[in-house]
Amino acid sequence: MQRVGLLGKRNLRYLLGTVLGNEFFIFYFVLRINIYMMYVVNMACGLANRMFQYSYYLYLKKVGYDVSVDYYETGKLAHESVEWNQIFPKAYISQVSWREVLRLGGGGSVFAKLRRRYLPFTTRVKYMPTAFSVYLPEKDSKATYLFGVFQNAQMVNEVNEDVRKAFVFSPFEDEQNQTLTKEIAECESVSIHVRKGADYMERIWYQNTCSLSYYEKAIELMKKKVSSPKFYVFADNHEWVRENFKGFDYILVEGNPSVGWGSHFDMQLMSLCHHNIISNSTYSWWGAFLNESVNKIVVMPEVWFNPKSCDDYTSTKLMCEGWIAL
Repeated sequence: MQRVGLLGKRNLRYLLGTVLGNEFFIFYFVLRINIYMMYVVNMACGLANRMFQYSYYLYLKKVGYDVSVDYYETGKLAHESVEWNQIFPKAYISQVSWREVLRLGGGGSVFAKLRRRYLPFTTRVKYMPTAFSVYLPEKDSKATYLFGVFQNAQMVNEVNEDVRKAFVFSPFEDEQNQTLTKEIAECESVSIHVRKGADYMERIWYQNTCSLSYYEKAIELMKKKVSSPKFYVFADNHEWVRENFKGFDYILVEGNPSVGWGSHFDMQLMSLCHHNIISNSTYSWWGAFLNESVNKIVVMPEVWFNPKSCDDYTSTKLMCEGWIAL
């Protein structure tokens, strides 16, 4: 018999039942009910990561899996405070029942996290090993709750048509963004995205990435390939841009919210530019991907994550056909 610490599974169940009372046995019985095979994709984090998670959900549906989304545990972070369908009305979500989340051991509550840590044998959960991983379950495998961010261009391209139908922004209603939309359409617009905010740079994954040298090389490349480019800079740290971007003309886009309603406006504007220079950010990745310009040029950083933070750190799995990595 498989042991759990010094106790077997049966003894541990009775011990927990003694401590927690009859509620534990009811809870445990619910877990063991054999419900039909379903895969559940956890959908959380910021907008751009949720877009990858939703794409993975579409991908599993396309290849024939019965799949739903767990969207219950959102809104904990400021940039998660806007409802998904407020931004993308056409991106329908098949919301899993809370009972199925409970049965599989998913969710983001404290109880769920403690259960996965100390009672893993009561769960059916799978974590992706890297940010770029895409998991295709065995057809006869048990129902599973899937955690990951699924940052994978090949996977998104598999559902390209569905993704583009789902991720359609509503037209701007404010004068500033309407004016920018018109300007961007009438020139050889090039978006430049900069992520140098304190919250971003405090995370080890993003430290020492997207140097000034990267931007300088990308800008020079655009000047060689594009006739009379006009640069529009989108950033979460405007002071960094003002202090470091020298020797070329650009428009620093300011005024759009970074949290709450409107936090997607910069992504929408980047998607309208003819060409894109992105940072190691899924936010600008989606801006470039959703860019419908036929002859668009997209430049991305070759190093996506800090090499000291993980083994799989290059942007290879996020490269789309024709994109240029520097």
